Amino acid sequence: MKFFNERPRLLNKCIEFIEKCKKLDGSYSLVPGGEASLVATCYGVRACLALDIRFDRKSIDYILSCRKLDGSFSNKPGEKSDMISTYLAISLITNIKPDTDWVSQALDFILSCRNTDGGFGVFPGAPSDHISTYFALDMLSFTEKKRIGWLHILQKERIIS
Repeated sequence: MKFFNERPRLLNKCIEFIEKCKKLDGSYSLVPGGEASLVATCYGVRACLALDIRFDRKSIDYILSCRKLDGSFSNKPGEKSDMISTYLAISLITNIKPDTDWVSQALDFILSCRNTDGGFGVFPGAPSDHISTYFALDMLSFTEKKRIGWLHILQKERIIS
């Protein structure tokens, strides 16, 4: 019962903490005063959405500044793309702006991370891991709903049976 009595104060403290993690450019760090990253920014925006508070358009601009020409994303502008950053960015932006098919734009990157063992690595040439495999399959399942037919591609190449 104490939680319900404390809820408004706890929510206000959460909002204060999230705002302390926000940078002037709209990005977020994991902790106040920390270094900004795409991962922290995605979760900062998600926290705003969960708390039903407005988030700054500059936050989306920061995420888009991490986007590469192949549609993938890196954790920070100028860094190498990776599956985790790509997944987090695409899943967030797709929820906010569903009219653009962000996954099909990153399809070449996602498929370049697949390996002959059936899994996906965090970036092209990296060994397969179950986290990257999950993120890749989740994004690819979204493309299947858009009728891109990734399953057919993988079956044709005998990556999966």
